[in-house]
Amino acid sequence: LLNCIIFCSAAFATFFTGYKGLATNDSGSVWRFKLMQGAAAILCLLLGLVPWGCTNGLAKLGARDEYSGGKVYWDLAIVFESIVFLVTALVGAYNVYKAQTYDPY
Repeated sequence: LLNCIIFCSAAFATFFTGYKGLATNDSGSVWRFKLMQGAAAILCLLLGLVPWGCTNGLAKLGARDEYSGGKVYWDLAIVFESIVFLVTALVGAYNVYKAQTYDPY
């Protein structure tokens, strides 16, 4: 729940900064958007690959023998969660690219 609140608030702030920058043609806001979105994409990439705390990155598949039961469940949970984070990282990187190449004219 805490991750959902933190990530959603940060994603909204990032989106609003980028939208405002592109709508008003403010280069400072666009620069902040690219910085914030790039950092979010890198964080999502790391969360999809590396198991930190409550996230199950793909690297956790090698240590799934630690679980006593439900190995199929944990395999599916790890793969699904990692795919969600990796797709989010790809979308974030694409957004940074599109903001960099945006031409309002």
